[in-house]
Amino acid sequence: MADVTIRQRSPLWRYLLVGGAAVALLAALSAARGADEEAGPAPAPALVAAVVDMSQVRRGSQQWQDAQEERTRLLQTMKRTTDKLKQQWQVLRTELENQPPGTEERRRKARQVEQALQELQRTQLEFERRLVQHYNQSIRDLFGDLSRVVGDYARQHGITLVLKKQGFEATGPQTAQQSLQMATTEVLYADAALDISGPIIERLNAE
Repeated sequence: MADVTIRQRSPLWRYLLVGGAAVALLAALSAARGADEEAGPAPAPALVAAVVDMSQVRRGSQQWQDAQEERTRLLQTMKRTTDKLKQQWQVLRTELENQPPGTEERRRKARQVEQALQELQRTQLEFERRLVQHYNQSIRDLFGDLSRVVGDYARQHGITLVLKKQGFEATGPQTAQQSLQMATTEVLYADAALDISGPIIERLNAE
């Protein structure tokens, strides 16, 4: 008789046991989730800042100095070429003024003057385009190498933030470019101990 009672009750006990296990599992998961929420996100790395003075980089970088020398040569070539074209245009203008009005020769000379002027203007525009292109490429090359060198240096020395500093003079007459630099500068003051410009320039030049 006792065996029958146990067999009759055993399915209910099985349900209770399964249900109890499920409740225990949910409680354990909830407790683990609560512990994670209490712990919060992983702490951020300590802030270790440094600055790089871009004025020093431009003065000390051999790469930038080479680019400026190339720009100077381009400017000199531009001046020689445009001076020659301007002189030819002026000669043609003088010849045009000496031609009698209304003659075929004067009309022919006028066409030559116009063509010479157009050639001068095209040459000037082309040189200006090349100068802008050269400057932009020089900036991209310098900043590309600088970003890589700064990143390597920062990782090796445990630095988590590097800002660029732009030196400028706040007194005296300012050009539009200087005013823009002052308005957009990222670092107004940094202790000298934070300045890593020297070793960064050395690494740039070593390459």
